[in-house]
Amino acid sequence: MTTATNTYRDHWLQAVTDEMALSTGTCLVATAIADSLGLGRVAPTNWQKLNASLGRDRRNPAVLTSISELQCAGYLERCLGTGWAHTEGWRLTLPGEGQ
Repeated sequence: MTTATNTYRDHWLQAVTDEMALSTGTCLVATAIADSLGLGRVAPTNWQKLNASLGRDRRNPAVLTSISELQCAGYLERCLGTGWAHTEGWRLTLPGEGQ
């Protein structure tokens, strides 16, 4: 039996953790986002679930700062979804991708 891997996620997480400008807390949040990802590029999670996966109070606003840091650095986009076929969550991106 073989298991599927998500090489984009692995590459994304490596790029985030190698980014010296990002805080340690932001790298922890990035790891939690990557852990919630399946085979695509959209992590179907929200900030409360990320807090819970990090062992924090679900309403802890610190995770929002880390999400904003990832967005400003070009590593994350909000994905609003369009119904049952398109998941709401966070889309992983790499800086300069698609330009």
